[in-house]
Amino acid sequence: MRETNSILGRINDAHPRARKAKCQEKGCRLFLPQTSGIVILKGERLTELPHQDNQPAVCDCFIFDGNDRINVALVELKSASLHEESIRRKFESSARIAKNILRGAGYSASFNLALILLAKRYSSSQKKKLQGIRIGGGAARHRILLRRCGAGLADAAEYEVEHVGTAT
Repeated sequence: MRETNSILGRINDAHPRARKAKCQEKGCRLFLPQTSGIVILKGERLTELPHQDNQPAVCDCFIFDGNDRINVALVELKSASLHEESIRRKFESSARIAKNILRGAGYSASFNLALILLAKRYSSSQKKKLQGIRIGGGAARHRILLRRCGAGLADAAEYEVEHVGTAT
């Protein structure tokens, strides 16, 4: 647990401009437990590069926590339209960025990963398409968890094991 807290502290310290207190945008929110051991980063701030217009599409929130093993929840908040390919790209690039953040903090072990899409509503056809998306390569192919805005992290996240060294 001490090592996990140290890793979370390094992640927090390395990204001061990206830190957030909540995972919330445009009326859609993921409720988080009241604990000091959670690091929330705003995805857009992680990819801001000076003098570049073409920034990679990323998820709204990167949430890092854990006790014995690091948990990473990548959260996309949608209040309006859901475009399958755009959502796929966001989760793919976010998974790569999350691994780079862990590597940069000196973490090289496996971690738990959850891909969470929160929306105000889903049509049955949207649900079917989105549930078919798998992110990652090889044996580590993660599904996107579909939840409603206002869900809690404990209820929304179903973590699957991922490895820092695995290419996504």
